[in-house]
Amino acid sequence: MGSDYAGNQSADLLDARKKLLDQCQKTITLMNSLIDKNGHSFIWEKDDALNKKTEKVHLSGRSPHGVFSQEELVRGQRIMGSAVSKVKLAVVPWVCVSRDCLQSIIELNLSISRDVNDFRSVVERVAVLQGALKAWEPALHNGEVKDLHGLVDLPALTSKVLGTSFDWDKYQFSDFEDMDPKHSYVHDPDRTTSDFGRKQVLGFVDRMSKSRMVGLRAFYNFCCEFVHPNFGDMVSAGSLKSLVTTKYDHVASHTVIASDVFSVTNDNGFSYVNRLQILIKAYDFFASFLQCTDEIIEEISKVLASGQKMNQKNVHLNIKKSRTIFDNYDYCPCGSGKKVKFCIKNN
Repeated sequence: MGSDYAGNQSADLLDARKKLLDQCQKTITLMNSLIDKNGHSFIWEKDDALNKKTEKVHLSGRSPHGVFSQEELVRGQRIMGSAVSKVKLAVVPWVCVSRDCLQSIIELNLSISRDVNDFRSVVERVAVLQGALKAWEPALHNGEVKDLHGLVDLPALTSKVLGTSFDWDKYQFSDFEDMDPKHSYVHDPDRTTSDFGRKQVLGFVDRMSKSRMVGLRAFYNFCCEFVHPNFGDMVSAGSLKSLVTTKYDHVASHTVIASDVFSVTNDNGFSYVNRLQILIKAYDFFASFLQCTDEIIEEISKVLASGQKMNQKNVHLNIKKSRTIFDNYDYCPCGSGKKVKFCIKNN
């Protein structure tokens, strides 16, 4: 296996990466559009007393007319109008981090290990975004929020894919030196909405592998293994091997660790070209994965846009029906962050 073959393999890998960079740019454009349109949220604090009163009136079957004070009506409309903002607050950060990973692949110098680590990060977040779309299905029709009940249900449905096993409140001001080194992150249902440990992330990857991207779990496993300090480092760093015949026909292998996997300079040497094949496939697979990601980003954008439109239409209609209750220069309950007068005028 000579250097010509090794050089061809390196050229194929560079070509696969170049094609990926083009796809990264397309996906980044879609992600930036979603972030620009949904990066703003406006959420009022919870009102437990009002929630209990509302639930009690609903269960009794009584008409809410005359039951709530003017302040309670305004508060209730604000809380209802915060539904879309709550969903944005959960979803948009996943898109932001994914976008940043793709941006680093484009902007930073070639590093196979860093690229593969970014592959893994994006796969995890996009799999969760796909999980959010699945969780939203009861509230959707043809990919859009179907009615006000669906709109109100969106935050609770989103909570199925939002959670943590890390006690942020407990450890927020702790030093790592003082933490229990054997601490195991255990889900506390009283503190977070759902258990979101490593197994849950793998579950989202598995489900996406079955429903939208065959081979995704195998690709994800490869990425996780590759970025660990093991054989992947030997491939990322690159090495040049040559066989040397010594006295008594005893053959030795001479290996030079190169600065990168493409440093093949010795005409008598050969690199780990058989390992380059799987890397070429990895870059090709991730490019295909990003095409699937584009579809998911567009679907999520459609859900958020339809929810925002329905939310504003409902809130503005209620304001117009009860003009004396809502102050023109107070913030609009739809969560736009604009004053009532200007929000209604602009929409």
